[in-house]
Amino acid sequence: MINQGLPNELLWAKDFMRSSRFDEIIQAVRDISTNSIETYLDMDQGPTPRHQRMRRGDLDLQPFYILDYISRMSRGPIYDIGCGFNFFKNFYNIIGIDPHSLQADIQASYSLEMARVSKGKMDNVFSINAIHFCKSDELKHRVKGFFDMVKPDGYAYLAINVARIFDDVLKFEDLSKDQRSKANEILSNYAKANVLDICEDEVIYWKDTIGSAFDSYVNGNIKILARKRA
Repeated sequence: MINQGLPNELLWAKDFMRSSRFDEIIQAVRDISTNSIETYLDMDQGPTPRHQRMRRGDLDLQPFYILDYISRMSRGPIYDIGCGFNFFKNFYNIIGIDPHSLQADIQASYSLEMARVSKGKMDNVFSINAIHFCKSDELKHRVKGFFDMVKPDGYAYLAINVARIFDDVLKFEDLSKDQRSKANEILSNYAKANVLDICEDEVIYWKDTIGSAFDSYVNGNIKILARKRA
């Protein structure tokens, strides 16, 4: 895992949970949830979206780990591609983009056309499990367009769930243990070639959890944070 400049996740989480921002987040989740709240860091257990997790009292801190860093390093807004119910906007300088959400600031879906007209125009971009709904040979173009939207010195965070790309060709639950291990290796190499190697900027953070969370609905199993070179 590449981690250049970000604080240790566990130490960050300990400090973050003592902050006033965390108190505000907990109160916001209480407004959603009827259960007691349990916090965890990038565990991605089960196939439920983020809002449903919060309704049952689960709060995953991993996105805040990234948003805290970008917000500390950049004064510009963060464009959240696929923002869902735009929860993060309550705590950060977010411009939410989503085709289906009434809470989004801009109702639109990510596309190569969006990337083309937005090239070099966004201060920072952030996206979790929103741009990977494509064929396997299309991902590299979508990733390249995503990184290209960022202004020089801006930050780009992208998380994808590799399982969504191979829904039609790989029934992971039917594979033997040995077949799963080989599939994980192949998909990790695919992700490196079509995400990490596509990024021409300064890579700050790269995390591959395909082996432990093949179908990662909430936070994704490939995560990359990069800084656009000036």
